[in-house]
Amino acid sequence: MIPDTSQISEFFKKHALGKETPVILAISGGVDSMVLLDLMAHLGQSCIVGHINHGLRTSADSDEKSVRNVATRYGFPFESKRVHIQGGNIEQQGRQYRYDFLDEIREKYHAAWIITAHHSDDHLESQLLHLERGSGLFGLMGIQEHDEHRRLLRPLLIYSKPQLLAYARAHHLTYHEDSTNQDTHFARNNMRLEIIPKLLRALPDLKEILAYQGQCATHTLRKIHSTISTTLGDHFEIQSSWNYTLLLSLSPYFLRYALLFIMRRQLPHHTYTRAHLHEVSTKIRTLPSGKSLTLNATHILLRDFDTISLTIKKEHTSQKNVSYPLGLLLSQDLTLDNLIISMLPPRTAHTAVPLPKSPEHYMVTYRLPGMRILVHSPKGNFHQPLKKYLIQQQIPVDKRNTVPLLVDTETQDVIALLTKQYYTAPTDTPKHAYHLYLSHF
Repeated sequence: MIPDTSQISEFFKKHALGKETPVILAISGGVDSMVLLDLMAHLGQSCIVGHINHGLRTSADSDEKSVRNVATRYGFPFESKRVHIQGGNIEQQGRQYRYDFLDEIREKYHAAWIITAHHSDDHLESQLLHLERGSGLFGLMGIQEHDEHRRLLRPLLIYSKPQLLAYARAHHLTYHEDSTNQDTHFARNNMRLEIIPKLLRALPDLKEILAYQGQCATHTLRKIHSTISTTLGDHFEIQSSWNYTLLLSLSPYFLRYALLFIMRRQLPHHTYTRAHLHEVSTKIRTLPSGKSLTLNATHILLRDFDTISLTIKKEHTSQKNVSYPLGLLLSQDLTLDNLIISMLPPRTAHTAVPLPKSPEHYMVTYRLPGMRILVHSPKGNFHQPLKKYLIQQQIPVDKRNTVPLLVDTETQDVIALLTKQYYTAPTDTPKHAYHLYLSHF
């Protein structure tokens, strides 16, 4: 079986993606992405081609020019960016640069999804690399066809590398071979070129075995998430503060997974070793009030008596695109810095943010990557990337990650920016405190 547009069309229908809806294509110029590009052109999908030039190969500029030419021939807009990677984990840095850039142009073009060309061999490599690192159930899941949070779709996961090569030959596609793909000093290349061939000789059904294990892992993770939610509350993974006593009431096994759910949701570009996760989940049990545990270069877990919070290190508090959600459910009055958030009876005379649903359907949070806001206008309601909306509202760059947001917990839509246009200063509160009134209409 080689890829065809009817299969891709069915995949898009499953995810409610119409041909007129713009998407971003991640195109490197290799055979996988050039097959994806050709399929999208034959399908008639509205696309924008995104290419990142890492500058790691002598052919990098010619590769970019080649992708630009093919995109132009297909009639697709082309966006590219050159980055400089210096030392450290080149694979991880390259991946983060790539997805940051793709998300930028997704917002620029109001595109619904980012489409990548990952295939079933990539999925197998990822599963094995994750197992090697001791990534547990999340590692067994491998690459998913659908990532709602990061707005990623991967329609080629049902195909193997040989099937994509067969399509490229049948359609006479031009592509380049990345010379660094043969360098076994890189972990993924070593897995693909050295380890997997030996495993497949010993276990010819390895792909099918791990695919089944991946399905089992997904089912088990849903059960684990549900169990943790009964203790920490729904949506615990997008909060940034938790009851310390409740957190410690979890068994060591569930505590580790609670931390993993939180970090994967809020810090998606960072990877964690099994040893580091074990260290954090162990030390958190004896963490004194006022002390913190380091999660990565920018974030810490900070204990304050019976509350433990995910927050940004002081030296990174003004860093662009770093966010930390509060995840405060509106079941009672809340205090946020100098803002007191109060629920009012329906149809009160006070100035209030109107809530079409009852309060338990909302939470107060800070900005997360990929958020959208539901904008109300005389011509009808529409979604807009939150980043663009903040720019239009002239929110200063250094304030965009600290504006409280009202979020619908079901749709994950931002409903309102909780700015001072909604605040009042009652006489019975401290001089510098404000009240924000929320009313269910």
